[in-house]
Amino acid sequence: MLLFSSLAKAQTPWVEPNSWADLMLQMNETNAFYSAKHQGPSWFNYTNRYFLRGQIDSIFQRQQEADTMMQILLYIPTAAEFNGKWLLTDNAEFLSPSRRYIAESRKPVLKGLYAYKSLFYNYREGNSSISLNPILNLQAGPSSQGGHTAIQNTRGAEIRGTFGNKVGFYTRVLENQWFAPAYTREWGDSLGVAPGVGWWRYTDSTGFDYFSVKGYISTSVVRNHINAAFGHDRLFIGNGYRSLILSDFAKEYLFLRLNTRIGPFHYQNIFAQLHNRVPSPGALPGNTLLPKKYMAVHRASVIIRKWLEIGATEMIVFDRDSLGDGGFEAQYLNPVIFYRAVESNQGSRDNAMVALDAKAYVLKKGILYGQLLIDEFRVSEIRAGNNWWANKFGLQLGAKTTLNVKHGLLFLQLERNVVKPYTYSHYRSSQDWSNYGQPLAHPLGANFREVFFRAVYQPGRYARWRLAVMYVRASKGMDSSYYGGPNYGGMIYKSNDSRIGDYNIALLQGNKADISHLRFEANYMLRHNLYLELAYQKRSQTGFRPTDGNWLQVGFRLNTEALNTLY
Repeated sequence: MLLFSSLAKAQTPWVEPNSWADLMLQMNETNAFYSAKHQGPSWFNYTNRYFLRGQIDSIFQRQQEADTMMQILLYIPTAAEFNGKWLLTDNAEFLSPSRRYIAESRKPVLKGLYAYKSLFYNYREGNSSISLNPILNLQAGPSSQGGHTAIQNTRGAEIRGTFGNKVGFYTRVLENQWFAPAYTREWGDSLGVAPGVGWWRYTDSTGFDYFSVKGYISTSVVRNHINAAFGHDRLFIGNGYRSLILSDFAKEYLFLRLNTRIGPFHYQNIFAQLHNRVPSPGALPGNTLLPKKYMAVHRASVIIRKWLEIGATEMIVFDRDSLGDGGFEAQYLNPVIFYRAVESNQGSRDNAMVALDAKAYVLKKGILYGQLLIDEFRVSEIRAGNNWWANKFGLQLGAKTTLNVKHGLLFLQLERNVVKPYTYSHYRSSQDWSNYGQPLAHPLGANFREVFFRAVYQPGRYARWRLAVMYVRASKGMDSSYYGGPNYGGMIYKSNDSRIGDYNIALLQGNKADISHLRFEANYMLRHNLYLELAYQKRSQTGFRPTDGNWLQVGFRLNTEALNTLY
């Protein structure tokens, strides 16, 4: 988590992972690091994708004092200057008084609405403020699959604020109708879930109707050192578009998160309540209580050089009876203990995993990052070279950079992910690494390899435009049935006791499917956070269960992001 030791004075909501603001911060990360005379990742430590909105103004102030960011804004191309002003404007209520003019509207509506460009309504009293924004996402366009029209219809509102710089809060309520692509509908039909969605019902044979909410509070436990957050949201650990540790793909869940920073050392605890997979496909019965399970995660990292950070994560998921309705295991509440030792002393029934990660600034413009997830392994079996089933791991390697191109910014990212069969699974299917039947890490689960590429261009003279292309090429070994049949290791929800064997387990075993997924986007910002959008998407799957589809969508979004459907 990004918690600056000298800047954590305003407890506020955080920037959402994989949002436009999140991408802007990544685009500025290399410039900020190298222009600050190698001050190091402590300023833009983005490994855990946690960035308090109230820190943005402080960072700009500190970088100005260090003769960094403001020089960048004055002398680099217009797109970077536009982004800097956008970030400040987007966090208007948390700006210092001397900077609020940047975000103020020239002509407020009815003298009380849109006093700031980014806020429909804002009330301030001393160091406390409450802000309200409407949310709208309307997308529609033709699809090549069955003549269906792909439609997204989202309406809602968000409220955010802070009380005396002591407590920050955020809440969001959305009502959605999503006439999804065919491969997403197949997921819903087969597993009983829709990506990122909890309770839902069919609108017809092609669409989902669902209600989604999230909300949390954030406060400082020990000023400048320990921050705590509690609520419902998705969390993210990693520098990539994907994460093999914890990503933002699954439905929101209840969590308590502690972040501790002392100099170059950072320590994070996450305690969460999850839900098992939906018991049957389709909408949930309204009078059924879903079985629960729990998650405990802690990650320690250190900046060992100004250009290099390394981290280690330990995570565990567990339930406490056959129905999964037991309570949280109190021993995992110890914030400074090895979970594996606790788990072993209780009979080794829980699902424990460890991971290593690293990030390095290289070649004056680039960032290299990676993750190594180890679910289970035995050294003797590795030496034997017989592909023992329980030597399970996932590997991520990635690189990203931001280039100044003719007064514009070009963000490039290339990422490789590989996860072996049966990773994230457990002999108790109620203890797999998922929430609500959706993977907590990579959307493809396990038994796959993937290459992801992303390019985002922002023209200098026309910085309100954003052009992007994203491409996924993946291969996955799939089971012939989501419930029965041979278990080849790709479905993390199946008990790994049903595996096909103990030895000669190979990556992509089973029914191999090759997936190619391409998306083009063109966005124009009509006013702050109001986007006119044109998108084209093509997905093909060959081999097992072949499909092919094209979607063209036109629409506009207000104060929200496009759905992540690249899987």
